[in-house]
Amino acid sequence: SVFSRLPEGGMTSVQLPEAEVQRYTNDDLDLASVNGPDLCVLSGRAEDLEALEQRLTDDGVGFSRVMIDVAAHSRMLEPFLDEFETALRRIQLSAPKIPLRCTSSLNVPVKPPSALEPLSPMM
Repeated sequence: SVFSRLPEGGMTSVQLPEAEVQRYTNDDLDLASVNGPDLCVLSGRAEDLEALEQRLTDDGVGFSRVMIDVAAHSRMLEPFLDEFETALRRIQLSAPKIPLRCTSSLNVPVKPPSALEPLSPMM
């Protein structure tokens, strides 16, 4: 798999809004996701995350390491994107066999064709 060929990395969830967490990103760490108004995830090499976590501790900012040993959602994956796209294109999309509900949209059922349409413009 792609992940098995990546250098050791990881992700750290930081209890800061996106505008404030940006000061912790640099050439070695990427903003991987914004999970809420005051919760973001940074991604990068393990040693860079350790330095980040020390800075966060020194600054009194709450954080927790995500239980993953790769820097998902980071630039470390860029060399593998073509291979990943090729693998994704081999997947046959089909309607779900059990009902899905989107809880972020007032608990609305997910119905075809939206269940068959990927959200990424890549596909």
